[in-house]
Amino acid sequence: VSVTGRAGDVRTGADGSFELTGIAPGAQTVVVTRDGYTPLSEAVEATAGGTVTLEFRLPRQVTVTEGL
Repeated sequence: VSVTGRAGDVRTGADGSFELTGIAPGAQTVVVTRDGYTPLSEAVEATAGGTVTLEFRLPRQVTVTEGL
């Protein structure tokens, strides 16, 4: 999990939950990635001292390979 334009990533808990702190107020884009899944992002409006709740369901990435 990361925020566009902000250094570093945040790891999720075993249940997929995450918390980002120290985010500057204003328009932000949260990006979620995991190997084998299609990345997703969502634009949010961060406020000083505020909380934003997001829920992502990453679709599996399909890989097509040629037969041998």
